[in-house]
Amino acid sequence: MYSAFETIDRHLLLNILKNIIREDEQCIIRYLLNNSELSIKLKGSSKTESFQRIQSFIGKHFKDKLRDDQINDLEPFQGDAGDLNNPITTNEVEKALARLNNNRACGEDGTPGELIKYGSDTLAKVICNILNRVFSEHEDININGGKVITLQKPGKAKGPVTNLRPITLLNTLRKVLPLIVLNRTKHDIKEYLSPSQSGFREGRSTSDIVWSHRWLVSKIYAENIDFFITGIDMSSAFDTIDRHLLLNILKNIIREDEERIMRYLLNNTELSIKLKGSSKTESFPSNIGTPQGDSLSPVLFVVYLEHVLKNIRKIEILYTQNTLELAYADDVDFVSTTDFVNVETIQKELADFRQLRTILNIKYPTIIKNNALYHKTGETPISLTILEARWRLFGHILRQAINTPPNVAMTKYFKTEGSKQQGRSKTLIVTTLRRDLKSHNNDHWPTRLHSIKDLDHLRDIAQNRSDWKHLTTAIYRSAQAETSVDVAADEH
Repeated sequence: MYSAFETIDRHLLLNILKNIIREDEQCIIRYLLNNSELSIKLKGSSKTESFQRIQSFIGKHFKDKLRDDQINDLEPFQGDAGDLNNPITTNEVEKALARLNNNRACGEDGTPGELIKYGSDTLAKVICNILNRVFSEHEDININGGKVITLQKPGKAKGPVTNLRPITLLNTLRKVLPLIVLNRTKHDIKEYLSPSQSGFREGRSTSDIVWSHRWLVSKIYAENIDFFITGIDMSSAFDTIDRHLLLNILKNIIREDEERIMRYLLNNTELSIKLKGSSKTESFPSNIGTPQGDSLSPVLFVVYLEHVLKNIRKIEILYTQNTLELAYADDVDFVSTTDFVNVETIQKELADFRQLRTILNIKYPTIIKNNALYHKTGETPISLTILEARWRLFGHILRQAINTPPNVAMTKYFKTEGSKQQGRSKTLIVTTLRRDLKSHNNDHWPTRLHSIKDLDHLRDIAQNRSDWKHLTTAIYRSAQAETSVDVAADEH
């Protein structure tokens, strides 16, 4: 096994040893496994010198990455001091405090979020006055500093410093102000962002992207046509943002008060690198990017990216009316029938029954059919769970705006662009939905999904959540009845 010794779970190990060794030896081993402080030794150096050299190397890497001396630092304030047109209210502070997550690491202030989250109303009033004074008197309260810890990027090789992700631990008061400005600007930002963007938006998720691609695959097989996908994925997305350009973009989207707050949050971000078991490195002022760990950063990034995408959409040679854009944060796919980049899409859906078989101690060559397995364990068949989730997602998508990627993909499917595919039909998202619809025996609900008209009929039903639930229930019960029949047949 790769790095076998380093992957041992000490708690699990102690539980195993309880059944093997005596209590005295357990206590000794527990003591030995506890507080095992490690130090790193490089050839020709003392342990302390080795750790300092490693920390200094990592610190320099992130300083070079997050600091550019050729870029002017942002000023925290512009113009004369004065009250916000709409000063921050105690109610806004209370709502922001309620949204603070529990059990989160502290910033340089060492203050747990719970300490002010569950404080009295008086504390919310004090915080409100402090934040308003920042802008009315241009009083910098120095909350923008942060400790940067590093996390290994999933799937990346251990060792190279470029494979470490910097996470900024912010001061607790610094976490409150972004939540206030996020709530104030959510409607303006929603209007600015394209419907194609599914990342960091209320009611949107990666499911939108998956659903869109599933329908595009259905169209490929139904009409024997090609789709060409060009995908972009930006490296170190949050760490490359030009703050001056970002503020210029925001000026055309949000109001003056919120722009002033954003400017203050983006200035004077004093960072220091912290490695486990060590003191902090010397701090440095960052003037590039937005801190990973700040609730505002993901939203600011998609706004920044949207500005770039708006320019791309104007280039007709790259972007035509037939181009479907699918975006989740910094992952963007451009789907077209005319682009020169050819991408083959293969999708397979597998049901995994191994966990249940392990629990029942059923092994090869002992044979048990899936339906009998579910009956014996009292578990709901995974096919029913997937069916229910599929129709819940379908209804959610149908209630979205008509110009969101999954709705555009479904509409595109029913617009014939190629010849009908010959031969045996494949299992696709559209054929699966059709099979589901045909299965129920309730005359009150539709049984077809073969045209735009059928799709619009389902969209009308989805607008009423109660009606959609009744339709989904009818489909689910029909599938459930078929499963029960199969189980009875297996038992005989």
